[in-house]
Amino acid sequence: MSAKAARSTRHGATAQLVALVTVSALLAGCHVQTRVALPGDSPPTHTLPAATVKAGDEVRIVMRDGTLVGATVVTVQPDAVVASDGRRYLYAEMATLEIRALSVGRSAGVVAGVIAGTWALFTLLLLAAGWQFN
Repeated sequence: MSAKAARSTRHGATAQLVALVTVSALLAGCHVQTRVALPGDSPPTHTLPAATVKAGDEVRIVMRDGTLVGATVVTVQPDAVVASDGRRYLYAEMATLEIRALSVGRSAGVVAGVIAGTWALFTLLLLAAGWQFN
């Protein structure tokens, strides 16, 4: 294998690694759980009213007995949410209800961090390989 082909293979593997790390970071760091005010909460200590929950939302529910439930909302009813598994979760039996949502600020921070880290890594690799910047 020629030196040029070896460099090309090495750069291809590096690009794949960078892509994998970027996608992993984006998937892990771009979502936040936002608490929702439940009907009957007094005083309201949460940030979003229950009316903001809608079909298709991914939610995390902590029941009053301590059970943790992750679900996708199919229907929102006045006294409950119905999940994709068909189960009905009453607001009165919930300790907390959180909506999983994309955070634009966190996403931008992750992307900026990945770009800066990638630039720093490539610079170090080039310096280690003996490249000189003029």
